[in-house]
Amino acid sequence: MIITGDLTDKGEPEEYELARFLLDPLIRQNRVIAVPGNHDDPLLPNPLNRGIEHFKKHFKTCMGVPAGEFPFIREIGGGCVVIGLNSAHNVRRPSGTGSIGKEQLERLDKLLSSSKLKSKVKILALHHDPFNLNPFTELKDADELFEVIENRVDVVLFGHKHHSRLIRNRYGTKLICSAPSSVQKDDAGFIHFRMFEIKNKDHINVRHIKLNLQKRKEEFLKLAHKLPPNLPKLLPEPFS
Repeated sequence: MIITGDLTDKGEPEEYELARFLLDPLIRQNRVIAVPGNHDDPLLPNPLNRGIEHFKKHFKTCMGVPAGEFPFIREIGGGCVVIGLNSAHNVRRPSGTGSIGKEQLERLDKLLSSSKLKSKVKILALHHDPFNLNPFTELKDADELFEVIENRVDVVLFGHKHHSRLIRNRYGTKLICSAPSSVQKDDAGFIHFRMFEIKNKDHINVRHIKLNLQKRKEEFLKLAHKLPPNLPKLLPEPFS
């Protein structure tokens, strides 16, 4: 499972504890990779809240190497690697803009130059939509990112806007696509996720999996009764 950010709403410690509790069974099986979103590391409303530190505390094992740093890289088997970026640093709410930043881009460029990755299927994960042009939610250095990854990355995954976007064969990639929300309905009224089948660089397929809304509500309510006493109050209204 690759999560492209927004595991929390305000980046508060209690929200991170809840997210970790819910994902712990999969994390213990080493089946989760995560990058932070703009809701995970906001400077406002609490400028002293450094959500990224909570992210690293609870989800460090969901990253890769170097430990706790960006970009990180993680082998997932089958000749595939996931490279994670932090596009959400220094985000001031209510703005939802993001940036990769010069230092991350330089490290990413160096990483992609490694001969060890030449034969690997490279999957890049970040939170912000690099094609979004809204000045309040855009990735400010999207052009610089594409300059670095052009013809060097096979798949680009992102989230942020809760909409479905799938682009093939752009910037030398096989696939660029968003992760629709699995708990918040999109414009068409669905909740869903994507499932990938990757055999090699020439065999990269994706399926769009719609979820049963009523069944998800029932599962959610059952889960709410199993949470530790300090966490249920944090649960949002599901599937709004």
